Formats: sequence, C-alpha cells, structure tokens
Amino acid sequence: MISDLRFQISKRRSGGQALRQNSGQAALIGVFLFVGVTFSVAFGASTIALKETEMVRDNAITKQGYYVSESAQEDIVYRLSAGMDVNSEEVLSVGDFYATSTIVDEDSSKKTTTSAYVGESLRKTETTISVAEGVAFFYGVHIGAGGLIMENTSSIIGNAFSNGPVTGSGNLIKGDVVSTGASGLIDDIHATSTAYANTIRDSYIEKDAYYQTLQNTTVIGTKYPGSSDLSAVPLPISDELVAEWEAAAAAGGTLTCNDGDKHEIDEDATLGPIKIPCDLNIKGSPTVTLNGPIWVMGNIEIQNSSNLVTNASLGSNDVPIVADNPANQITESKINIKNSATFAGGALGSYILLLSQNKSAEQGGGETAIEFQNTASGVGALLLYAGHGEILIQNNSKLREVSAYRLHLKNSAQVEYEAGVQNSVFESGPGGSYDIIDWKEIK
Repeated sequence: MISDLRFQISKRRSGGQALRQNSGQAALIGVFLFVGVTFSVAFGASTIALKETEMVRDNAITKQGYYVSESAQEDIVYRLSAGMDVNSEEVLSVGDFYATSTIVDEDSSKKTTTSAYVGESLRKTETTISVAEGVAFFYGVHIGAGGLIMENTSSIIGNAFSNGPVTGSGNLIKGDVVSTGASGLIDDIHATSTAYANTIRDSYIEKDAYYQTLQNTTVIGTKYPGSSDLSAVPLPISDELVAEWEAAAAAGGTLTCNDGDKHEIDEDATLGPIKIPCDLNIKGSPTVTLNGPIWVMGNIEIQNSSNLVTNASLGSNDVPIVADNPANQITESKINIKNSATFAGGALGSYILLLSQNKSAEQGGGETAIEFQNTASGVGALLLYAGHGEILIQNNSKLREVSAYRLHLKNSAQVEYEAGVQNSVFESGPGGSYDIIDWKEIK
C-alpha cells in the first residue's frame, strides 16, 4: 500500500519534470525563432539603407562632376568674350576634381566640349558660341593705364577693372576691384567683393584679397599673398570700330551748320545717321530722336533739360554719337553734359553711347574728354567712352557704364552697371563679343 503510494508520487514528480523540460525547450525555440526573424529583418533593413546611402553618395558625386564641367565651360565662355587667350585644350581643377575642355573652331563659331571626371563618374557638357555683332562691356567701369580716381561720396555699383591705379578716400565699390600689372595699386577703397592688385593699402575688403604687398588693410575673406599680377585688358572699342561708325554716319549725309561754326538744336528734332562738320549744341528742353550714328567734327554740349532718345524702330540696337575732329584731338573733340539732361532708349535694351576721341590725358595734357555733371542722368540708357582721354563725373550724376583712359569720380557721382550692357549691339558696325548658340549636357 505504502509502496504503491510512493510509486504514484514518484511518477507524478517525473511527469512534472518532463513537462517543465518540454515547456523550457519550447520557450527557447521561440526565443531563437524571434532572434532569427529580428536579425533577418534588421539585416534586410540595413542592406536597403546601405544601398540607398551608396545611391545618394553616387548621385552627389555625379552632381559634383556636372558642376565642375559647368564651371569650366563658364570660365572659357567668359575668357573668350573678354578677349583673353584660350588654348585649344584647357584643364580646370577644383579640389580633387578636374575637367578637361577642348575648343574647336567651326567657321565663325567655337565649340567647347568639357569632360569632368569625379572618381569613376563622367559628366560631359558642350557649348557653341559665335561672334556677335556687338561690343562687350563687362564692368561697371573699365579703365586704361590712366587709372581710377574716386573722391567725396562717389561710388560704383558693379565691378571696377583698371589697367592703372585705383585710388579713393574710403569710397565704395560694390563688387570686385582690379588693378593690373606690377604697378597695380588699390588705395583707400571699400570693396564689397574681392580685390586684385600688386599693392593693396588702407582699404577694407569684404571678401578675398590677391596681392604682393598688403598695408594697413582689413580683409574679411582669405588672403593670398604672393599672387601673380593680373594682365591688362584692352578697352572694348577700337579706333578702327570708331572709324566704321564715322563712315556709317557720313553715309547718311552731311548736315549744314546753322550758326556759323556750330549747329544748335533747341526744339524737337530727329538726327542720324549724319555727319556734322562743326560743334553740336543741344539746349533748352527739346526731345532729340536718334535714328542712327552721329559724327560731330568738333565739340558736343548737351545742357538744360534736353532729352535724347533712340528711335523705337531701332528696337534694342544702340546708337553711337562720336565727337572727333581728326585735325584737333587735343583741345577739341570733347563732350560736356550738364544740368538736367536725360538719355533714354526707345526700346528695352537700347543704349546711347557718347564717345570722345580727345587724346589729351593719354598724352599727358590736362584737358577733359567728357564731363558729366550737375543732375544729368543716364541711368536708363547712357554709356560714356573715352579710350584716350579722361572722363570727369561729378555732383549727383548717375549712369550705366563708363570706359576711359582715366576716370575721375567726384561728389555723389555714381556708376551703376547693368548686365544688359554686356551685349550692346550697335545700329551700325561689327563687334567683338560672342553669342551663346547652344549649351547642353551630352553625357
């Protein structure tokens, strides 16, 4: 009886142990299954994440290749348009990346193919440009060896490029400022962008500075001591082109002077193309509509509330007015604009170019080729050019672009560059710039 009871108890104990063992094994198997499924899910998710990361990295690399290729293309187009030397093959390096550009002449156009390699990635772009019928003005002011002089509160809104010294008294140039050559000097100028000169002194440069000598100057950006001097860039209008404009004006006939040795206009009139064999004086408050190039064989004076405007029928074409007496380019061939004279284009993108062939400044004399003063305004459409002489701008005068052998800004004079001036197209005469015909990615 007792032995049977012990047998029953023993049997129950062994059965309970077996049950507990089976339950523990089942739980352990469940844990393994859970860990296995979790690992599989995590591995799959990490694989997808790695692939997406790799795709993002590859995409970033190919974009870098495209940007390097585009940068190389832009550099070449700029250099061609600015008349700089460009080899048949050019290489641009940006950090660890590089782009190779090949330039091929095709009739009157140039085709540039650029390949940018970033690791194993290749991006390729192609640009075709042709010679344009225009004159390229790339800077708010472009100055010859005579240099740029700024006084009082005069300012330039745009880049200033000078083949001579740039001197001021804390004056503002809202853009880059460049003074070329071994004698290049930037003195007492506040530039909001980058400065390039052999010597920079007493100035405030908001971005980078490239120089051989730096004196008492604050540079917010990066300093590049020991930088090579930049080369001079010729002014954009040649004497040969001026001669062609004079010929085009003369082809329109010769005006009879109405006041002895000068021709006066004091009421509304239409001019051009025409040759005027004496001085030209526009006064009072007339509106003078310009139909084509005008060649004045003497001095030009525009005063009072005179308004000069290009004919709307010319569209966006520009009109040159040239003061040039070949017999006297020292004390004559000058232009004087004063009082409240205004200038406007008859259509969007049309400009009036006042050009003096006076050579006094270039030859060491004291005569001013062009004087622009009082509240005269050419903000809308006026360009001034004196490739051999000095231009003096003073008082509250404002205009779009100035190029001269020497430029002198005084009082509150301001030059405010407009991008559209870059591709000025004149009603008559060829140019030396380039038009972009095609720009695309080919791989």
